Amino acid sequence: MDPKAVKSGLVLILDFGSQYTHLITRRIRSLSVFSLCISGTSPLSSITSLNPKVVILSGGPHSVHSDDSPSFADGFIEWAQSNGVFVLGICYGLQLVVQRLGGDVRVGEKQEYGRMEIEVENSCGLFGGKRVGDRQVVWMSHGDEAARLPNGFEVVARSQQGAVAAVEDRERRLYGLQYHPEVTHSPEGMETLRYFLFDICGLNACWKMEDVMDEEIKVINNTVGPEDHVICALSGGVDSTVAATLVHKAIGDRLHCIFVDNGLLRYKERERVMKTFERDLHLPVTCVDATDQFLSKLKGVVDPEMKRKIIGKEFICIFDAFAQELEHKLGKKPAFLVQGTLYPDVIESCPPPGTGRTHSHTIKSHHNVGGLPKDMKLKLIEPLKLLFKDEVRQLGRILGVPEPFLKRHPFPGPGLAVRVLGDVTEGNALDILRQVDEIFIQSIKDAGIYDSIWQAFAVFLPVKSVGVQGDQRTHSHVVALRAVTSQDGMTADWYCFEHKFLDDVARKICNNVRGSEGDIFIVLLRSGPNDEKKLSLPGFLSMSYWMYTKLKLGPSSCIKTYTPHFIASPYFESLRVSGLDFSASAKASANELFSQEKTEFSEILEEYGNNMMNLSKRITEVILKSLGDGYERKFYESEFGNCHGYMRISNYTPPDDVEESEVEGLGMHTDMSCITIVYQDELGGLQMRSKDGKWMDIHPCENSLVVNIGDLMQAWSNGRLRSSEHRVLLKRLRNRFSLTFFWCFEDEKVVLAPDEVVGVGNSRIYHPFVCLDYIKFRESNEVGNFEKIGHTVKDFAGLKVK
Repeated sequence: MDPKAVKSGLVLILDFGSQYTHLITRRIRSLSVFSLCISGTSPLSSITSLNPKVVILSGGPHSVHSDDSPSFADGFIEWAQSNGVFVLGICYGLQLVVQRLGGDVRVGEKQEYGRMEIEVENSCGLFGGKRVGDRQVVWMSHGDEAARLPNGFEVVARSQQGAVAAVEDRERRLYGLQYHPEVTHSPEGMETLRYFLFDICGLNACWKMEDVMDEEIKVINNTVGPEDHVICALSGGVDSTVAATLVHKAIGDRLHCIFVDNGLLRYKERERVMKTFERDLHLPVTCVDATDQFLSKLKGVVDPEMKRKIIGKEFICIFDAFAQELEHKLGKKPAFLVQGTLYPDVIESCPPPGTGRTHSHTIKSHHNVGGLPKDMKLKLIEPLKLLFKDEVRQLGRILGVPEPFLKRHPFPGPGLAVRVLGDVTEGNALDILRQVDEIFIQSIKDAGIYDSIWQAFAVFLPVKSVGVQGDQRTHSHVVALRAVTSQDGMTADWYCFEHKFLDDVARKICNNVRGSEGDIFIVLLRSGPNDEKKLSLPGFLSMSYWMYTKLKLGPSSCIKTYTPHFIASPYFESLRVSGLDFSASAKASANELFSQEKTEFSEILEEYGNNMMNLSKRITEVILKSLGDGYERKFYESEFGNCHGYMRISNYTPPDDVEESEVEGLGMHTDMSCITIVYQDELGGLQMRSKDGKWMDIHPCENSLVVNIGDLMQAWSNGRLRSSEHRVLLKRLRNRFSLTFFWCFEDEKVVLAPDEVVGVGNSRIYHPFVCLDYIKFRESNEVGNFEKIGHTVKDFAGLKVK
């Protein structure tokens, strides 16, 4: 697709590193106006060659005062003025225009982050549809502010703190917004963008997907000679299928499709997609079984980046071999290879401006965008590379691709290789994963929620868990189930399943998949001690002992393992069992509680504690992997090697003199740990708080444990991992039992997120702090003093930053 051929006029976004830049592109396209995003530091020739009608300067994490702050090319403003191009600066983009044109930008006396009210001061230009004095809520994210405007500019809106919120120089067609109109937190932001594009810039809303199809067919025909032949690599996904159908419409039988079974496909994927290609789309497809070729190359490889490179290389080798066969058959060489690369692939592979790097953080390096060998003999055709996923689906509908196929969830190019966290050839990992994934996806379809989820899949974890199935002990694999919502694949949020759905899926998997006996990591981690031993714990620990006995274990004793009611809640008490020697700790408490040795009690807790320590180590490694490739090797020993664990055996006593049906047994709090693993009895009561402040029940599930990220991990990850706020609600007036394992840093540990975890251009969210100081901050030994239960690491070490 040639941007210069777009009839409605191109809106070009210059990206200066904002996390919201892609949203600007999406919002403008949703108004039927074509938009593109390129680096903010692109040379002027790159901008002028696209012939945009409007240029938007995005926000970014930089300050215009920094020596390495990115900026647009010299001569850009002069070119825009001489060619009648409208310019809109957003956040950093506004400050950049002000500074480059001779104004002053300074550090604001009061920084503005989050929701903020602004007031219109001039009802023309950007706010021509408003009246002076009108107010609206917007989303701010800046520390600097425009202090003095260049000649010709005027303020058209200010924030409630008096900072400049919107400026314009109508004569030179220069406009600026200090806030982010593209985010949903600015409720009237879309109206402002619409007014700017249509009423100020005079654009027309006439960019249609039919025009995209017609234009792309022209481009393909102009690129591919009348005698040239083309190979299309079909993965079985939406992107490559729509790309193939589009190219087939353009050049007909000179398209030769190849579908490669690399041994890394989903359950019965080969049979299903070949049926669709042949029956519904009538595409000429050759199926190549290269299972042995791929798996032999992947044997022993655990690094996901290396897997992607190997797979990409093997794909190209197969395509080259296929091209040679076609050459022998046709008497001439195929010249082109078609791929279903999308715009998010392109954006994710661009360098963030101002980082000083020539490439971005590596996101995709398989055969789409990255990983192609320099000596590849086939030239690329990527007809979808300027479209988002939802736009590709629109194009597919126009081309007649079946609707169920278009609604398929995205599947990665490297296939299950990146969903097996380890050696894909080891044991029966691929078979287990295929079965689990099939049950998970089919259950989602049966529940009628498949179309509400952007992507759902199973992951095979490189850990094993101890459990019990029937009358036998098992030591078997753990799988994770993930589901996210998104519109375009650029941002995502987790999908909130009903507990009953998760329970049903877990049972189906455990009953039907061999090799995953009782072990599943969803919201719940299926693992734990022997069932009979586990169920005997509440009998030992009803805690119905005289207060005198409890106080011998409490704050004034030398053992200090008992937490009395008055510390955290009038209805909560707990017994602490510390590692590393859980048996000795349990014996010390048992001697006081039972006045005699209870060896079975000590043995249960020793086994449970040791299992939880091993499990915590594995979970920590998986979490580190999720933060970055190789992070488990780089940071586990140095940062988490001295972690220790302890258990709290808790009892919740319902009040005798309160008539309410629900009583808060333990108020809202977060955990002072790196990882917390919880077992709750059949009464349940655990609730977690969602992002929108709603309380969600975490129902008890047989043989299941709840895993939560703790405050210490949240601080160490610079907020990339979030500790859930939770509480315990006593819904039935009966004693409730729970067993909680806390995996923590050592007391002397200084918690400070490593630079790699923070990321280039990002700010630190927390002051460095010593673990013991934070524990003391949260502790209270005063009778009736419960207010610190709701304090978090943010209250103790949080910084006020972006």
